[in-house]
Amino acid sequence: MNAARVALAAIGLAAVCLALNRPMFEDLEYPYRDSIEGGYAGTTRLVAGHPNPWGWNPLQYGGLPVQFTYLPGLPYTAAAVAGLTGIEPGYAYRLVSSFLAVLAPVSLLLLLVRVTGNLAPALAGGAALALFSPSYGLFTMIQKDAGVFYLPWRLKVLVKYGEGPHNAGLALLPLAMLAVWSAAERGGARWRIPVASVAMAAVTLTNWVAGLALAAVVLLTLLAGAGRRDFSFGRVLGASVLAYLMAAFWLTPEFVKTTLLNWPRDAFDYKVEENHRLQWLSLVAVLVAVRWLFRRMGDNLALCVTTLTAIAFGWIAIGYYSWQSDLLPESRRYVLEFEFFLVAALAAWMWLGWRSSNGVHRFCAVAPLAMMLMSGAGQGIRYATQGPAAWRMIPARETIEYRVSEWLDGAKPQGRVFASGGLRFRLNAHFDLAQVGGTFESGLRNRASLGYAYQVRTDLGSTAESRAADSLRQLTVLGAEYVVVHGAQSEEYYRDFKNPGKFEGHLPDAFRDGDDTIYRVPFRGLAHWVREDELPKQEGLAQLGPLYGAMTDTARPLPRLRWEGNNRMIVEGDAPAGMSLFVLVSHDEGWRARQSGQAVALNGTATGFLKAAAKAGAGPVVLEFEPSAQQMGCAAVSAAAWMGGISLCLTGRRRLRG
Repeated sequence: MNAARVALAAIGLAAVCLALNRPMFEDLEYPYRDSIEGGYAGTTRLVAGHPNPWGWNPLQYGGLPVQFTYLPGLPYTAAAVAGLTGIEPGYAYRLVSSFLAVLAPVSLLLLLVRVTGNLAPALAGGAALALFSPSYGLFTMIQKDAGVFYLPWRLKVLVKYGEGPHNAGLALLPLAMLAVWSAAERGGARWRIPVASVAMAAVTLTNWVAGLALAAVVLLTLLAGAGRRDFSFGRVLGASVLAYLMAAFWLTPEFVKTTLLNWPRDAFDYKVEENHRLQWLSLVAVLVAVRWLFRRMGDNLALCVTTLTAIAFGWIAIGYYSWQSDLLPESRRYVLEFEFFLVAALAAWMWLGWRSSNGVHRFCAVAPLAMMLMSGAGQGIRYATQGPAAWRMIPARETIEYRVSEWLDGAKPQGRVFASGGLRFRLNAHFDLAQVGGTFESGLRNRASLGYAYQVRTDLGSTAESRAADSLRQLTVLGAEYVVVHGAQSEEYYRDFKNPGKFEGHLPDAFRDGDDTIYRVPFRGLAHWVREDELPKQEGLAQLGPLYGAMTDTARPLPRLRWEGNNRMIVEGDAPAGMSLFVLVSHDEGWRARQSGQAVALNGTATGFLKAAAKAGAGPVVLEFEPSAQQMGCAAVSAAAWMGGISLCLTGRRRLRG
């Protein structure tokens, strides 16, 4: 096929997609206030200022390693764009995530060129994905969630819910598929293997959902390739192993274990149900049967994989939206992959039917095409004619989240902000403010603060008379200096305080804007001297009384803590006899404590924070965060994998020249 024609078609389709979605590239806020886009923007802001992947993030959840904050693909790419252009990191994230999401139809076009060998169905499939969404006609729940203006569902979840990394991974996934199919050809050039590995690593380092979708595609490729003489299992498996080794600097065993164990809990407490096994076995049987049919029909590898992928993700999406069966954690999110591969498979099969000399086959191609045009025409027309005004974009400064964040930044808190609802997603998008919560909890190894924060919002375990007092104990132990409460009339979307008025008369208010209030919490510092018997033995509200008393004891000397960068703290002050240093920073194995050059025993507590056995008269305690041996080992493995991949490419290039 003429490469120039394909390139021109791809450029033309990209231009149409960018023109239809030009409001996405403006530095304005979407009207939907339940988006978590600000959380990704905040991560971009963090790594733009502190790019060390093995450093410490002190801004969220009482602190956590940067590596465990989120996958690096989009934040680091956007941070690089911000550094090169000088634009604000959060806006750089918007540009990069929107660009990749909008251009997913171009990826589909390239995939269909490989599947069908013809530009016409590839361009038709790309245009279909760009203009309308089959999910609106298939799933009532999605149709009801369409929102105030029309967008295809994959872009709606970007704008309304902040699904930027997933959309980016979806746009990269077809390119990884093409690279894997190329690498799988028995006897093909060896340089194709590392190219496929880089493509697979890029998808996995961008988004977990897209990474698991890629794993499914690779498995289905192996199924489709079984029995083919031109297909090499070893090359696909080798490329997959090399891809992991290239990404191992971030996807360490500890990172993978932590994320996989937390994900079900964070996905609305997902549990495997009894009927799931039968549904999975049924899916496997269907996939094997379809593979057998392809063996009988001519065995087109690319078409077979595309068809199998559409069936697999359709099974998951239909299971959730039609059968109310959650086969995977957050099964609803895989509807993006289902739509993508459904359009790909339909375009390929319609093209085959259209080219057939059999009248029945041609009818089977024309009939669904006519139905798709009839059902999707309204969506496409509305999409193309609605205009930028329909998006209802607004400046960030007009939102309550920005106004509250701006005031807090001006107050220069020494402690943390207890932000709830959507504010906790957006707080760090514009300002470096330490907060009790954050955005992404699946990377947390220390989850004690989540329990206390949940009790503050819901008053779990408190009586009507003790709500404010119990919350004050928990806020003090969490190191909060300000607590933001959104009332029933607030513009904030979530408003997740069960009793928003409970602090009235108990805490002084520092800021009011309509039904949004910032209360000042009595705060003494992030470091305290405590006795062993004052520390809780287990997590829970009932255990906090002695510790709260110690932290609010004004007669007790108070150590002075100061940060030197993100990875180093210095605590000054002599330790009273029989007391240890209690620091309100999350415990992690990477922390080291030294006093006068000597190591100090450092442990975690039931609160999730640090305790150091400081000695009286031995000078300041220096706490530093250092990368673990596992991180350094995996970084060395990744460096070797990249060097090996580059060597394979160079060797293959020399052989090709020869």
